[in-house]
Amino acid sequence: MAQHHNTRSITLDTPPSFEPFTLSPLDHIVPPIHLFAYLTFKPDSPSDAIPVLQNGILRLLHALPFLSGNIVTVEELNGKQNSMQITPADASTFHQSPMLKVVHHAAKTSAVEGDDAQHANFVPIPIHLPNTDPSPVLRFQANVMTDGLVLCVTFNHRMMDGLGVVAIFDSLAACCRGDSAFTGMTAQLQKKLQLTSMRSSTPYNIRDEIKAEPKILSSPKSRKFALSSEKISMLKQKCNSMFSTTSGQTLKPNLTNLDILTALIWISVARAKQALSPTTPKDTPSTLSCVVDIRSILRPKLGTYIGNALMRAKCVLSTRSTSGKTPDPIADISLIHEVALQIRNEIRSITTEQATSYVSHINTLDDWSSLQAQRPELVVSSIRHFNPYGLNHGTVLGPVVTFDIPDPRLNGVCWIMPARPGSGGAKKTPLWEVRIVLEEPVMECLKREPLFCWASDISRTISDSKL
Repeated sequence: MAQHHNTRSITLDTPPSFEPFTLSPLDHIVPPIHLFAYLTFKPDSPSDAIPVLQNGILRLLHALPFLSGNIVTVEELNGKQNSMQITPADASTFHQSPMLKVVHHAAKTSAVEGDDAQHANFVPIPIHLPNTDPSPVLRFQANVMTDGLVLCVTFNHRMMDGLGVVAIFDSLAACCRGDSAFTGMTAQLQKKLQLTSMRSSTPYNIRDEIKAEPKILSSPKSRKFALSSEKISMLKQKCNSMFSTTSGQTLKPNLTNLDILTALIWISVARAKQALSPTTPKDTPSTLSCVVDIRSILRPKLGTYIGNALMRAKCVLSTRSTSGKTPDPIADISLIHEVALQIRNEIRSITTEQATSYVSHINTLDDWSSLQAQRPELVVSSIRHFNPYGLNHGTVLGPVVTFDIPDPRLNGVCWIMPARPGSGGAKKTPLWEVRIVLEEPVMECLKREPLFCWASDISRTISDSKL
């Protein structure tokens, strides 16, 4: 697939040109929504940091010009109905939605850090408008505050997942310090072609698809909490000392801290919902999806890929088993072990063969809009391993001091946030920071749920403390 693009005359006022290309099958199953993240810097002179950002974004566009483009849906293309393409932005739309907005505010950086922050003035693309085509792939807004700079990155989820954005953060940091981006247009197009051409003789088993619940209009709240790494580790050790029996064989579970944390959050949220609706039948199931990155599972491996490459490990929990309000976590250890084991087994089930057959199944569809990922009650996605605080943007911008994904629109989403250096105190593992989005009544019940209170210092959410 020959692709040509001309970036010689790129400026932030003129969109770069490139050949339109079709998104991958995995890009077609995510919801049409723009997500946003904040990176906060404390340079000596915030205004002096703007030229560094401008030059860094220009270098980024030289390597990845499609980031300036728009997503459009084509009714029929190459035998597929409702295919999505990335096309260059024209001058008019690029003027309406520039690659970088610079906005000065008479406020401190803390204005974006609280859980109740109003984000409308800090994001480059309005978050409450419907996502209609043509839709920008990615845009930046540099918010110059009185004591620092808050860079907002807004990205189209149909183009990339969270790890795709992480790859952009890595390359942007390199470009801001004068180095080259870590990937380029040709490499990214090859990876999309790999996904589009993937076929498998093994049929994808869809019998366990979680059915989507009817959408109910709500105003969810996003809250960030800190959970004790020592307590999570203690629970892991106790659970791993328990044995499970499968097909007559006794097995050690080998659970991870993330398995335990996810189980604890799921149990706590299920109990919060039970407390809010005590008349709900006890056998009502609670559903969970753990987001699994398949970049390293597929063969050949995708590596640094700016796109969507996710599958979901789907779990079902009987709410009957979650009943209980004891503040003693040891009383819950069997339940935590059972739930964490289910999570670990579902994650392990996503093998190379399973992932390949999943992508192949989507590729065989005539209408790529016919398959949409189903929404469970709770989605847990971890970016714990991402280290924004270690990114080197050069001496003018300095290090990232705060990273956040405070989007309040995605009810039922839980982000496991990057580990913040030093948050656990000297010589301690960093706290587990989690950002959870729930309807406000459920959130209030979660704050009082005994197991969740035990695991976290509930009197001190991240937004109220300096870690």
